[in-house]
Amino acid sequence: MVTSLALSECTIWIFITRGNVTMALHIRLPLIESPSKSAAENIAEHYRHLLFLSLEARIQPRPFDVSGLKTAPLRLSDGMLARLQKAATGADVDIKQAFASLCSEGLALHEAQRTAAATRLTPMAAPVDMGRFKSIQQAAFYRGMLDGLAGKKIVFCEGSTGLGKGRVIAMVACEQAKAGKTPVVISAPSLALVGQLYAEVVALGDDTVPVAAVVGASEFVDDEALLLYLQRAQDDPKLPVDEGVKDWAEDGGKPLNPKAIAAIAAGVSAAWLMDDLRSLCDVMPAEDFSLSEDAGTGARSAARAVVHAMRERAKNVQGIVLCSHMMLAAAQRTRWKGTLPMPKCILLDEAHLFESAVARVNSVQLSLFSMRVSLKRYIAAHEIGPSSVASQMLRDVGRLGEILQPLGDSANGATVTINDKGALSGPVRDSITQAVESICSKTTSRALEGLQHLPLYQAALEGVLRGMREEVHDKVRLNLSAVRGYPSIDSGPASVRVQLGDIWSTAEGGVALVSATLYAIGEDGEYHCDYTRSALGVPLSRAATPPPVREPHIVNIPTVHTLSASSYADFVPPERSDDGGLAAWHSRVSGAIGRIAQDARGGTLVLCTAYEDTRAIAKNLQDFGDRIVAQKPAHRFSAYVTEFNAKYAAGLRPVLLGVGVAWTGVDLVDGGVPAAEDWMLTDLVVCRLPINFNQSSTMRARVANTGIHPIISEALLYFKQGIGRLIRRDGVIDRNIWILDGRIHPSHSWPGMVRLRAGVRRMLRDYPKRQEADFILQALELR
Repeated sequence: MVTSLALSECTIWIFITRGNVTMALHIRLPLIESPSKSAAENIAEHYRHLLFLSLEARIQPRPFDVSGLKTAPLRLSDGMLARLQKAATGADVDIKQAFASLCSEGLALHEAQRTAAATRLTPMAAPVDMGRFKSIQQAAFYRGMLDGLAGKKIVFCEGSTGLGKGRVIAMVACEQAKAGKTPVVISAPSLALVGQLYAEVVALGDDTVPVAAVVGASEFVDDEALLLYLQRAQDDPKLPVDEGVKDWAEDGGKPLNPKAIAAIAAGVSAAWLMDDLRSLCDVMPAEDFSLSEDAGTGARSAARAVVHAMRERAKNVQGIVLCSHMMLAAAQRTRWKGTLPMPKCILLDEAHLFESAVARVNSVQLSLFSMRVSLKRYIAAHEIGPSSVASQMLRDVGRLGEILQPLGDSANGATVTINDKGALSGPVRDSITQAVESICSKTTSRALEGLQHLPLYQAALEGVLRGMREEVHDKVRLNLSAVRGYPSIDSGPASVRVQLGDIWSTAEGGVALVSATLYAIGEDGEYHCDYTRSALGVPLSRAATPPPVREPHIVNIPTVHTLSASSYADFVPPERSDDGGLAAWHSRVSGAIGRIAQDARGGTLVLCTAYEDTRAIAKNLQDFGDRIVAQKPAHRFSAYVTEFNAKYAAGLRPVLLGVGVAWTGVDLVDGGVPAAEDWMLTDLVVCRLPINFNQSSTMRARVANTGIHPIISEALLYFKQGIGRLIRRDGVIDRNIWILDGRIHPSHSWPGMVRLRAGVRRMLRDYPKRQEADFILQALELR
């Protein structure tokens, strides 16, 4: 329910939910000029802070001329609004004059605080030796990071592709370690990136700084379970066995690639690596033999001993420790016991992905496939009958799968929130809850002692039940596995600000948040990191925001093509997909992509937002034959990248139609040739803007609390990442970016998304070479 309240010519919208007034009161207020606004805060935060300073100082408002000031809708808490209204009434001025007057006084107080802070001695980094850097931009990036950490700040370090961020991270980590801020933890979202950063640290050749890496226990094989399986397979021909796995296990699981980061982390005793097992498995279920995180002290098996020794080394390192985002988040969850030492300083690579990693670690996942396999093995090993607890539980798991599988299939690759009353009917939710309750009730039976992963199953089942019963605010989601479409359920929190806050306060020596995507276009048309700061729960008082650093070639090389006034309307995506408009839009977009791919010097990457788009466009472009690589649901994206590379190597100019990770995690570069001869990816196409990509429980909570602002900010960040896929090295030529979403044209009416359109257009103005793509329509005779 929404009610309106008039206060001195201002309209305040009070959003009421279940009879309680929320903390989201909107009021349009005049904004004084303020040169001291930080890039880490948005407009509302800044002016609320100025108002707060004046109110706390008990300053009385005065008459203030607001006629020439800009206005903006701001969110005020009910308490702050009441204090503002009381001050205005006491001074006999209207609320607009009171707000402007108090903000003006607050600005003076704010500037005085800044001056006082600047006079305090803050250690600064040593002068930069330019001989250590490949460019002025890299040196500036290094200096911004180092100066922020010298003040023990949380530094937002944005640097473009090709800047050499990994080398800077390694250099700064070594210097922080030498300054006594040990242990310094370097974290990255994937093991591949952890390995690259480890190589950068080692390449510096600084023997005075000890270096260690630690990976999760799940990166190792449960050798006990694998050997037992192979032993049973000798008596049961129905159990599939890969001969390569058998030979590898008999040889003690020695590492096939000693340079892999998991092998490096394990040290001289490295063995039983999951990547090795995955590479050897054709018919065996490799993931079923992953070691659980409760690896223990190592007394039970060789793999457990390797994990235990690795963790002990990392805990005792007085230098640099490298790990994944998930490992860092898991260490915080266990209060820094058993996996990582408590960090004094943290450097996060690809920091924009860290919040989602923390959310995943604080979520639980229930894999029905894994549970079925464990139960079947348990039943076979103990030779128990159909009336046993394990057999009953196996049937319950099967029934739950029968309920969930159709829901997942009908979602067509999307995530289904199964405790959302708007997503599923009451009877369906009840049937899911009852099935989970039935399974959960059996996990406490003593008859199941010895069932593999039983504690993990219990924790997951209990988490799902709490979410289904609405005992907590966690979202319960249904997903299908990437390859075979097996259903799984996960439950996660609406916010991880407490966990993030604990990590930031633990790293008292400072944190460097590193990424090519931290800053988005703000309401004033400038780049700000206020949204990223809010999502990561960084206190404004600790935020440091050196200017983003971008290598000039990122924007100077490509030509950006947008639609003209006479053509944009044909490329406005339909709002609904059931009225025939979607097929017509697919036809026009496919025609444009066909013309682009026909003239492209090399490969083309087409960024889509839904699998139905990739299917339809692939069908419309079937005349291109083997050139098309179309991503489908329930398949790993890396397989499509491999296919793209193979087609390029075969002399084709491949066209990859991708969604999801195609916007953020693909580097299509031919590193074996000079840049001027690299034609692997010459053209990038954006079919429509990436709106609503982030469907996490924490993202949905942000939208519920603050409205459409997070959706727009996320879309701008994803768009920035997407177009950044094209230029991955300097010196390439003949590069083109094509924006085929007609909604960004200023003539199109797009209610609620004006800031998104303005942000995209402002971003594209950074590219000096811009053209309107009217020739596409002329060639296709679509006008």
